[in-house]
Amino acid sequence: MNYADSARIRAVLQHCGFSYEEDIKKADIVIFETCSVRQKSEDKITGKLKEIRPDQKVWIT
Repeated sequence: MNYADSARIRAVLQHCGFSYEEDIKKADIVIFETCSVRQKSEDKITGKLKEIRPDQKVWIT
């Protein structure tokens, strides 16, 4: 994914009523864009997000 894809995802979600939050501790959902080739890095980041807020929803695209 690239910046254009990120912008599209953000625009669609904002159109659906979601708002952007910079602070992941305050966010209800975190969307993590990644490449499937980097599974180990993806797992590490997902684990860290769950440490910060275990109840937080994480979407991986």
